[in-house]
Amino acid sequence: MNIDTSRIAASVSQIKWALDMDFLKAVVLVVLTHIVAPLAVHYIETNFVQQCVYETRGDREENGNSRR
Repeated sequence: MNIDTSRIAASVSQIKWALDMDFLKAVVLVVLTHIVAPLAVHYIETNFVQQCVYETRGDREENGNSRR
């Protein structure tokens, strides 16, 4: 049985490269998540939540006519 060591070395090199790329993808995903998530939450809180409050309370927040 003749084993070609260059093919084994190439396979090992490809596996290491794939693992490095997976690690880099994970790092990039974590960094992007920590950047994008707070921006998305801030956008939603500033735009969506206030509209929902005004719609559910019948604009009482704006005109001050709050009868119960």
